[in-house]
Amino acid sequence: MRTIQMTCSRCNATMFLEKNRGFSSLSCPYCGGKLLLVESDRVKIEEIRANTDRFGMALNYKQHRDHLAVDVIAKNFKAILIALGVILALILIGVNSIRSKNNIRVPFSSRDLNNKNYYTVRTMLQDAGFSDIELIAQRDLWDGFLHNDQGNNGKVAQITINGDMKFGENDSYNKSSKIRIWYHTYP
Repeated sequence: MRTIQMTCSRCNATMFLEKNRGFSSLSCPYCGGKLLLVESDRVKIEEIRANTDRFGMALNYKQHRDHLAVDVIAKNFKAILIALGVILALILIGVNSIRSKNNIRVPFSSRDLNNKNYYTVRTMLQDAGFSDIELIAQRDLWDGFLHNDQGNNGKVAQITINGDMKFGENDSYNKSSKIRIWYHTYP
């Protein structure tokens, strides 16, 4: 039901017309003056004014509600970003912690191990925490009248960690890495 505000032309009193009631005339409650309600310009203007006020209030309400919604979303977005950042940091710390628990820093370089006794090198790697160590005899030494390789017997010829032939001191490898030690020996 829409209400239209009208003014009495005789006493200037305010009258209210409820549009849906189907009145054809309106009586002033103060002076008794009659106002014929034909679709006059005055009725149309008042109706337009009433509709404009209603639409303006509805628009203000909608803008206010939308502004509040944007504020809530912005605050929640910041909180969600912060929470995601914290979760990501915790995941990275956890992964790094797990990785570091399974990783071992090699206390020497591949160059330091060459020409050392293979048994000593194996013991050093086991003491460092490695477990998968394979010893491979090269059987490349020979002893003869003019040639004697006895000084090289049992010395490391080559060592690899996960296929890496060159590794440096403090390089990090998983403790289950495959280590191969080739050493010189007689056939």
